[in-house]
Amino acid sequence: MRLWNLKTRELIVTFFYGSDGEWVMWTPQGYYTGSAKGGEMVGWQVNHGPEHEADYVRGQQLRKALNRPDIIDAAIRLASASDAIRQAGLTDVSVSTLLATPPPKIHIWAPRTAFAGHGTIVVYAAASPQPIDRLDVLITNARGQETKVPSVPARMPEGAPPPFPGESAAAYAVPLYSGVNDIRVVASNAGGDSAPAATDTTHNGEGALDRRGTLYVLAVGVDDYPGMPPSCGEKGRESCDLRYAGADAALFAAATAERMGPQHAQAIVRLLVGPKVAAQITGAHVTLSRDLPTRANILSALTDIAARAGASDTTALFMAGHGENWAGGHYHLLPTDLARKDRRELGANVLDWQDDVLPLLVKIAGRRMLFLDACHAASARNRTLLNEANASSFTAFQAASGDQPSWEFAKEAHGAFTYVLVEGLGGAKEATDPDAHAVTVYSLGPYVKRVVQRRTNGEQTPEFTGSDFVLAR
Repeated sequence: MRLWNLKTRELIVTFFYGSDGEWVMWTPQGYYTGSAKGGEMVGWQVNHGPEHEADYVRGQQLRKALNRPDIIDAAIRLASASDAIRQAGLTDVSVSTLLATPPPKIHIWAPRTAFAGHGTIVVYAAASPQPIDRLDVLITNARGQETKVPSVPARMPEGAPPPFPGESAAAYAVPLYSGVNDIRVVASNAGGDSAPAATDTTHNGEGALDRRGTLYVLAVGVDDYPGMPPSCGEKGRESCDLRYAGADAALFAAATAERMGPQHAQAIVRLLVGPKVAAQITGAHVTLSRDLPTRANILSALTDIAARAGASDTTALFMAGHGENWAGGHYHLLPTDLARKDRRELGANVLDWQDDVLPLLVKIAGRRMLFLDACHAASARNRTLLNEANASSFTAFQAASGDQPSWEFAKEAHGAFTYVLVEGLGGAKEATDPDAHAVTVYSLGPYVKRVVQRRTNGEQTPEFTGSDFVLAR
């Protein structure tokens, strides 16, 4: 579907909706927004003359520059994509300009079989003006469980093909599951991400990824905003303090430690909530620490997990509090030490999702899960979350879709999303996969979406994306 301005004859946006529910909307200049896989459905063919092969570049590969839901919103509101782009202080996208610093081009190879828990992959990279600064290696087993694994430099294995002219080659040791392993590698540089390169290998016997190590739980709930002026509510004059964010974080931490913890060797729980929030999180294998949900404490906890988590570990991150969209397409989470004199100013101590949180989240190895319930303020939400989760291969649950607010259950004294999530994680029949005899990502996600929709009369619709794995038995 295309939306035009009939007076100026300008094409404003083009919209594509797939039969699987995935969708993308983009301007003629190339800025886009969409569902979790929206950036994979739009892109460019880049020609290099009749004697050379053309390239295809997905929007997902250039998402840092082009995934701009704020520009799409403004284009529709102003009935002009060009005006929206100028209002954002940008210029029309030129693919040739963006590709002056091109994303990496890679392909990979692995031996057909592997032993001793690990395998070796060889990554071949075409010459580029910008070096590769990050290599994400993702391993998926026959049951669809996907894990981000560290890549350790290794000796070149026997039988590895030589690189083509102009290419470099590097070998890496990676942990594996037992049986068939699908290996996917994405390389990143200043220009963006490569197209995924894939291969497979078969591991004989138990693999290193079949064992579960440490469960890291970081639960953040911000109720108190002493440095924020009264700027909330329908008229924008009420206190911005919240009632149940801290209680939601404590409930999530307790349920996750109780239900997911026994599958791991140990559970390390860090709870960042206000001093008045009660929490009962116990267990012989559980280590608990708590502190205030300040900017420094949140970043410190994420940095610690990123440094410690390994391939066999699981990280569950829960964040509840105020969130807001800001000029330039940035989304901010507001910690308890936010300092702001006026609602029109950004203030001090905000957490920028793109610059502060996401770089730490993508560094974490192992299984990674994010639960975000930061939609309490002015229906703000991070509309790039699911898209980034799909690109970076972590599982993400979002409390609401569109510009919906998050409901609260006064009787239960919890947010609707968290309360239903914990019900499902606790083994509710509808949230259990009968074949696996367990609560899995793919059984819990639809359950949370369906039950929250029903209990809020269709006014709140959670969303989720990610690979499937067992959460609790």
